[in-house]
Amino acid sequence: MLYALLTWCSWPKMGGKSEKGEVMEWSVANTKAFIEKIYERVKNGQLQGSTFKTTTWEEINKDLFEMIQTNYGVDKLKSKFNRLRQIHRDFSTLLARTGVTWEMESNKVNAPDEVWDELIKV
Repeated sequence: MLYALLTWCSWPKMGGKSEKGEVMEWSVANTKAFIEKIYERVKNGQLQGSTFKTTTWEEINKDLFEMIQTNYGVDKLKSKFNRLRQIHRDFSTLLARTGVTWEMESNKVNAPDEVWDELIKV
């Protein structure tokens, strides 16, 4: 599921601009590193409800900078976190439909034509 999430969330490239106006993109490698840092914090019980404390976000930003030499800043990390959560919800909802499957090897979602027709209507 992580592989699917990484593939889905890295296209189109989401980024924005830094405080200096530089374009900041989220490559698959950067997204993976971010997810790994988030996962570590969740595993350690640092998730407070649906988010982290500001100090935890600052630690994640610092750790991520050490790994990938990109300083996204806390606000961009929070935005990325929220986008990833929404993508995960959407992907999970899609896979929960009857007849919908995902092939990890080919990274394809398969569904009967009637399911796709219904989804296209929405």
